[in-house]
Amino acid sequence: MGCELRQEMAGIKSELRQEMAGMKSELRQEMAEMKSELRQEMAEMKSDLRQEMGGMKSDLVTAMGEMQVGLIKHMEGIRSDLMRWFITVALALAALAFTAARFIH
Repeated sequence: MGCELRQEMAGIKSELRQEMAGMKSELRQEMAEMKSELRQEMAEMKSDLRQEMGGMKSDLVTAMGEMQVGLIKHMEGIRSDLMRWFITVALALAALAFTAARFIH
């Protein structure tokens, strides 16, 4: 009876080892597949992110170029206004000088 019990326990132990080995193998295979899928998804995410960043970079360069053009036009307008003002002041001072010279002489 003791010998039969030991044999039966050894058989159960052997079956458990085989089942555990099979489960380990299946688990390793599933983990390898998941790892592969995760790598592929990460690569796709990186690609999408790079495309979005490239688009954002392009938009930023365009916006900055437009801002630069707008700033240059604004500065040219200010320069033009200042030149008109200087010319007007110079003409007014010249007229004042001629008027003062006329009355002094």
